[in-house]
Amino acid sequence: MKEVLRNLKAGTIFDLDDSMYKTRYFVLEQCETGTKIMTLHIPTDWIVGWKYGETVDYNKSNVNRELKKIMEKKEAVTGSDCFIPHKIQYSDEATWEGKLRVLTCEEAVKYNDIIVTASKEDTLIGTQETWLCTPGEEEKNWIKILDMETGKIKEGPCNKSYFVGVYPVCILNSLIEVETV
Repeated sequence: MKEVLRNLKAGTIFDLDDSMYKTRYFVLEQCETGTKIMTLHIPTDWIVGWKYGETVDYNKSNVNRELKKIMEKKEAVTGSDCFIPHKIQYSDEATWEGKLRVLTCEEAVKYNDIIVTASKEDTLIGTQETWLCTPGEEEKNWIKILDMETGKIKEGPCNKSYFVGVYPVCILNSLIEVETV
């Protein structure tokens, strides 16, 4: 059923066909600027097992670089007014600004129940783990990772390839219509 995005509650799963991908998402929350959403499964060319990078600095990471490329392709199809730019702080001294990213550790905690519930309701999920953009605390080159099935947060080396997914987060224009699942 088609619905306007701003009318959907947190946790609602929906499909968005942007002519590039038919991608499944879920609502994290309604914001002043739009609707914050997260990808529920990874389209086939969003590589699972991306190496995070040689640094824990999200701005310099492979994940951020690849998501910028995906955003450029999406905007070429949908137009730039669909995705709302926003700014986050992902560590004590670092901020990010753009349109498509992964969660911070704080967001993973805040939305934990919504994420776990949504991941259990959808059978298309590729891997249960996703990179976060928050540096780890245990080791110098470690980054936080969220297990979407259990809600647990752990850490892993940023410079190793893992079977960790990239489940992007963005803020969409709340006036667009989407297909609820």
